[in-house]
Amino acid sequence: MRLLERDLIRVDWKNHPTSITPNIDKTLKILGEKIPIRDQNGGDNVTDFTCLEKLDPEDQERIIRELAETGDLISARKVVQTLYGCSTTEAIHYVRKLLEE
Repeated sequence: MRLLERDLIRVDWKNHPTSITPNIDKTLKILGEKIPIRDQNGGDNVTDFTCLEKLDPEDQERIIRELAETGDLISARKVVQTLYGCSTTEAIHYVRKLLEE
């Protein structure tokens, strides 16, 4: 968990074996009782990117593109690395290529 701005925290959730407890749903419920929870676009939706490998390639790419276009380049890069097993440099190039299209 990192404080990005005065009123913005970012929680990076990891999968097993480095999982954080309680699970993300329970954590969001607990946090939501204390502070308002919004996605990066100001909405009330919180997106779970832990099961992207189950999506078809077009949907995976759409999500990566959306992250990058909204300025969340770090998450876009991490998703690319997780999905495709590439290096940080390769993931950055992949995200840049998506933004150029």
